[in-house]
Amino acid sequence: MVDWANLLPDVLLEITTHLTSREDFVAFGSVCSSWRSVAIMGKPGFLLKLTPLLMLAPEKPTYQRGFYSFSADLTRYFNLPEVNSRRCLSSRGWLLTIAEADLSMALLHPFSRFEIALPHPKTIKDWEDFSQGCDPTLQHVVYISKFVLSTNPRCTSDYLVMVLHEYGGKVAYCKPGDKSWTTMESSRSNHDITCYKGQYYVINTIGQILQCDLTTNVLVKVAQMPHLKYPQSNLYIMESAGALIVVERYSETILEDGPYGTTGFKVFQVDLGNNKWTEMKDLGNRTLFLGYNSSFSEEAFYCKANCIYFTDDCFEDYFDLPEGGGKDMGIYNILDGSIEPHFHFEGSSYSRVNPPMWVQVLGSV
Repeated sequence: MVDWANLLPDVLLEITTHLTSREDFVAFGSVCSSWRSVAIMGKPGFLLKLTPLLMLAPEKPTYQRGFYSFSADLTRYFNLPEVNSRRCLSSRGWLLTIAEADLSMALLHPFSRFEIALPHPKTIKDWEDFSQGCDPTLQHVVYISKFVLSTNPRCTSDYLVMVLHEYGGKVAYCKPGDKSWTTMESSRSNHDITCYKGQYYVINTIGQILQCDLTTNVLVKVAQMPHLKYPQSNLYIMESAGALIVVERYSETILEDGPYGTTGFKVFQVDLGNNKWTEMKDLGNRTLFLGYNSSFSEEAFYCKANCIYFTDDCFEDYFDLPEGGGKDMGIYNILDGSIEPHFHFEGSSYSRVNPPMWVQVLGSV
């Protein structure tokens, strides 16, 4: 019987020369550590052009999860029992998972299945107050709304995990070896969080950007959005080509229980030094990815430039629907304001717990 994990590197390297599909290359690097090291050695330039994958909603009763490639218009399935009955969020190619049964949390690399345990959410300040006011069956779904990784945990032990918790109202973080989370108080709910030039920033519901001071564990206001088109707009914050940008997402709901959907976006470049907000009407050769992932921007190698690829994170609208979220997804064109689908699949991919979301592939093998 062949020991596939111990094939000679020269043999594995020869195999990589025959791979023409980006998705096949990711699958090759996900077999085991030895195959992954050869994949990185063999085609580093190829890896830079890997597009994000759309992690689809779970399909019962299997443990497999589908990852859709919009560039190749195909879905690959990976066996991931680690995410069964767990809420998932993504950042830098990793998943943060929260168990329904005991609320245990972990970081999971979905393509190698490497897992890192995280402190329990009960170690977060004010957990008891939250848990007493929330349906126990929903705690794993609503407690953590976003998370961001400072860097890839497979590359260094000097990384930080930061989350928005209690419906986004507060910020908490942990480092490797921590037994509990450290909370940073916030007077308002927060929409999104990002790491920019080595610092962490959140944007709250009234358009304030606050810097996370990790020495004092307080949030410091550093900028204020001059106007919000709608108070209920979703706001996202991220780095793009070295600049800090904020995206405002507009949506509408027809009647109380009617259909909902995104109608448009505005993108602003923010100069923190003088609180200057400049609307961007042209992203150049870049693309933005928004949803239940940590917001990110990528050069448009195999995706459409000057566009925003968005997924359904309208929790307030979809949670009461029997099928859940997954309807409000598409590609928004910055130049002409048009919206078209990015997901082509027979049937649907809906879930009240894990609607589809973006997972970065860059560096994931």
